[in-house]
Amino acid sequence: MVSYSNIVAMIISAFVSLAFPLFLGFLLIKKHRYVSLAFVVGGLSFFVFQVLIRLPILQSSVVSVFLTGLPNMLTLFLLALTASLFETTGRVVFIKFFMKKNQDFNTGLAHGIGHGGVEAFILLVLTYITYVVYAIMINNGGFQDLINNSDIVTQGQLRQVQDLLVETRTYIFLIAGAERVMVIILHICLSVITMYGLVSGKKIYLVYVLLIHFTVDFLVVLIANQIGNIIWAEIFLLFIALISLYIIRVFKLKFSFLNKEKQILQ
Repeated sequence: MVSYSNIVAMIISAFVSLAFPLFLGFLLIKKHRYVSLAFVVGGLSFFVFQVLIRLPILQSSVVSVFLTGLPNMLTLFLLALTASLFETTGRVVFIKFFMKKNQDFNTGLAHGIGHGGVEAFILLVLTYITYVVYAIMINNGGFQDLINNSDIVTQGQLRQVQDLLVETRTYIFLIAGAERVMVIILHICLSVITMYGLVSGKKIYLVYVLLIHFTVDFLVVLIANQIGNIIWAEIFLLFIALISLYIIRVFKLKFSFLNKEKQILQ
């Protein structure tokens, strides 16, 4: 039986993961209506380059077999690197082609909110909604019928989900929501840096985005795997989120200085 505390924790995390980016987006669009397109573009950049391109490539039989045969550390390295490459490329491509007229600090914020928000919705909200439905089915006996009526492979997958929902401690489900908030802050930071790199013409900042994204992805999983305690990985993410907030403030000033330079030149 899945504890009711686990069900409530999943609902809370799903709500937080959905409400946080929507709330930020609402406040920003209310103050600066022109950023609404950037909000949508940010979400699309993640969806296209991650969901439609990267994930199908990773799930293909050839790539899947290749990664399975590699040492765990190398697999982790490649997964982190490809995530950074695809998402950074998505940011650059979508900003350059769909946001030519509005490229500033505020649209950078909106792009990051949209990017992180869609990621949170796909990776956590949809997953936890499914888990809550499964949890209710487990508790009323309907999940076993679902297992019995499935093929052998699916039965194994469903039993793994059942074990996960029954055995996972409540705080783990709660932490997932907090993690999404911290990751969204990081994505906002990365989009702001990307925007500055494109507006200023200083492409080195795009390299910084690539390296930051890769490093965080790599270290989060490495810490969780090596230490065997997800709490330390979340503490690391909290540290990253706080640094990201500081960097966002720094780049707000950089955009301000950049605008003043353009006005002087004009």
